[in-house]
Amino acid sequence: MDNRTLTTILILLIFSFLSPSHASSINYGALQSDDDGTTEIISDSLNNVEWLRLDALANLNYAQTLTSTSSVGAYNNWNIAHNFHAQQFIDAMFSPDTPTCSINTGPNCGNPAYNDGDFGGNFDPSSELVFFISDNNIGQEVGLITLSASGITKDDEWASIDDSDKFSLAGANSALPISWLLYREMNTGSIPEPLPTTLITIGLIGIAISRKRKVEELKK
Repeated sequence: MDNRTLTTILILLIFSFLSPSHASSINYGALQSDDDGTTEIISDSLNNVEWLRLDALANLNYAQTLTSTSSVGAYNNWNIAHNFHAQQFIDAMFSPDTPTCSINTGPNCGNPAYNDGDFGGNFDPSSELVFFISDNNIGQEVGLITLSASGITKDDEWASIDDSDKFSLAGANSALPISWLLYREMNTGSIPEPLPTTLITIGLIGIAISRKRKVEELKK
């Protein structure tokens, strides 16, 4: 590979990293994702965690979700959300405002003008649903968050694990898939993207080396 070819490759690499993405940012309060499916991540700057987009594991029942998030699973650094985390998700969505629901005060949370599909597009065309583990010791096991254009609701004691499993791929309501709310610490297991300044520096170094070699060849 000659010096000119090397220089051209370096310049093309720089511009490929610096070129703007075609994805549009989706933002609700402290939550941010994109609209083109290139990431499964919903970033949460309020709680310093990441949430998995709601369609990523929407076809799995509870046991399958546990397996997927176990030490041998594909999502082994993710955790199934409980009541506390469900409230964190909603608090981040409404940030900096305070939602009208909380763990102890019923389901209605308010309306952040949510567009269906922004966080994954599971369940049906008019709403997205996500399960969490209910640990209020009232008797039920599963809570439910509903995201729709008409508002956000949270039911801390929706139903049982068996009822939630009906919305998995093998369940009676499999045409209306609902995922479990999964979270992890911010940027866990992710690889930082190269900074533009670093890429520019690499390119300039490559060009300088190329020119130095050319000068040395001319002197021979």
